[in-house]
Amino acid sequence: MKSILSSPIFKWERHDNHRDHDSNGKSSQRRKVTDANPQDEVGISPQDSTTRKINEEPQDQVPIAQLSALADMIKKRDWDLLSIELRSHEELSECKGLLLHLALRFEAPLSIISQLTHGIENSASHRDAEGRLPLHVAISNASKLSIISHVLMLNPGACTSVDDQGSTPLHMCFDENVMHSFKPSEFRKLVRTLVQISPESLLMEDRKNRCPIELAAVKRYLVHATPQSWMSSD
Repeated sequence: MKSILSSPIFKWERHDNHRDHDSNGKSSQRRKVTDANPQDEVGISPQDSTTRKINEEPQDQVPIAQLSALADMIKKRDWDLLSIELRSHEELSECKGLLLHLALRFEAPLSIISQLTHGIENSASHRDAEGRLPLHVAISNASKLSIISHVLMLNPGACTSVDDQGSTPLHMCFDENVMHSFKPSEFRKLVRTLVQISPESLLMEDRKNRCPIELAAVKRYLVHATPQSWMSSD
């Protein structure tokens, strides 16, 4: 399947579960994982929001102990064992949305991300306890472009969705740590793709009344690129 990040044009369709940006345009820059250990994320306790949701939410036909065991495999990055377990238990489909967020935070490989989304409707539309979609989590953790491409292709409407703090994925791109986690060419490709899918996201303001263009100027991204170039496939 052709990566959405390599395609200059992608037709965007708004999903039913799309969370519109409110009239106040409230949002904020996101925290992100900067170290190899996602449990050290600023403001996130060792028992992060995704884990709390796994432990608190009742899951039909899926024992909490089993779900917690899978979460532990993700935290230990035991991808081989996790892959076997996911293939062995079809009844896990209803809770894979929760596991997807955790897997993205712990830098799961694309093969695991694909398993967690394969054949599941709206698999990339599940929100975590902070209202974040998988695209928010993937970008804020500076996931590989192949993984960002995968979750973006499953839910392109996420480009203009906001989390509980009002952040869009494009706002998250201009987090200092996110910007420096990508090669310049990769970062330009990511920003260009998000803007091509949702041009309106350029003007969506955060809680400090800043739109992505303003954030780009603050981070001196506009020294190397202009808003017009964000729309170009060159």
